[in-house]
Amino acid sequence: EPPSDDPDAQGMSLSFEQLDAIDVDLLVFNVESGPDDPYIAELESNPVFAHLAVVREGRYAKLIGDEVFAVGDVTSLSLPVAVKAMERGLAE
Repeated sequence: EPPSDDPDAQGMSLSFEQLDAIDVDLLVFNVESGPDDPYIAELESNPVFAHLAVVREGRYAKLIGDEVFAVGDVTSLSLPVAVKAMERGLAE
């Protein structure tokens, strides 16, 4: 899916070949399948991904499992879970 010029856009899909197109202040990677998903290791070992400023500077968060849903559909009940997930993700 191509990047959007819409300032309200909340995400996009990229292939490994398109990783160098990432130029954002904060990168959130959603892993709905769980922490053992092999895609995580494949992505994080990719030299282009590792060289991105957002990754090198620690502005990259992985959200795993239920955290994805808490951040994606924020309600008064899911907000504390979403905040904790972002804090955890950025602290890694």
